[in-house]
Amino acid sequence: MPSQSSRKRFLGGGLVAVLVGILSGLPGVASAAPKQEPPVSSHLISREHAEELIARFRATVAPGAVRAQSFHRSAFDALLAQPGAVGIRIYYGKYADGADTVVLYATDKNGLDLTRVPVNASNPCPPCSDSEAEADALQMSAAASKQKPPVSSHLVSRAHAEELIARFRATAAPGAARGQSFDRSAFDALLAQPGAAGIRIHYGKHADGTDTVVLYATDKNGWDLTRMPMQNGLACPPSCPDDDTEAGALP
Repeated sequence: MPSQSSRKRFLGGGLVAVLVGILSGLPGVASAAPKQEPPVSSHLISREHAEELIARFRATVAPGAVRAQSFHRSAFDALLAQPGAVGIRIYYGKYADGADTVVLYATDKNGLDLTRVPVNASNPCPPCSDSEAEADALQMSAAASKQKPPVSSHLVSRAHAEELIARFRATAAPGAARGQSFDRSAFDALLAQPGAAGIRIHYGKHADGTDTVVLYATDKNGWDLTRMPMQNGLACPPSCPDDDTEAGALP
């Protein structure tokens, strides 16, 4: 037979359970509101806006002009694995034959470029996956790139990277966009998507005519994963380091 103290503990516990049940049924007391998760990235935009930016750029360029650049995901892994890396800056560049390209550097918390690991040697679009013929050409390009490890296929020397950037700047109008900076959250979110094998950087244009870029993850076949477009990069100028500040970046 339960002792008197045991009965008191049972009755006390039962009373607490009843009170909790009653209070949980009252408005505003049922349970705490679900915790709001922070946005995936401040760079996330709608697919409609992304496609508008891309279409506006394509409407202003000559047929056959470069429209985008693709990189294997390992390039971004290498950039962001550097100590102190908090984001990536995408610089516009130009080859000696006049073809457009991009150069990628990781950035630190102060916005300085970490210039020890320059990334270039991307797969330009065209050929891209907009048509069956371009998709076939893209597959051939991807197969060829597998002859080298993905990381090394994108790494270039700092001298080559700076040459590409300087050549673009020499041909751009004063005050023209020279690059775009993104927080690492944009790349983390893009590459966390199932099947993401890389990232394609599309050239875009705002309604006021200023240049921008739109980022999509790509799958192993080179198709864009369009559910999560990233844009809203910090334009350079004014967000990029000036020449004096760049001298303080890592050698």
